[in-house]
Amino acid sequence: MVTWSKAGIFKPKVLAVKTAEHEPLLLPLGRKTIDLKWLFKIKRHPDGAIARQKGRLVAKGCSQVLECDFQETFSPVVKPTTL
Repeated sequence: MVTWSKAGIFKPKVLAVKTAEHEPLLLPLGRKTIDLKWLFKIKRHPDGAIARQKGRLVAKGCSQVLECDFQETFSPVVKPTTL
């Protein structure tokens, strides 16, 4: 069987980074920041031993205003291999 690597076909590994010239300092008028909260969870094996510890950062959605703050969502996901 001929695979892509045996045939010499490789996908180019492209890393594109877009940089801004400045960071935004102020929010638009009539907008407020949404608070964040860290949630931590301990996953265990059936025998009770700790399997792994997980953490995630969530936005407190109760502070959002309907029809105002629901236009955009951003959920960054980073794999450890990326770093």
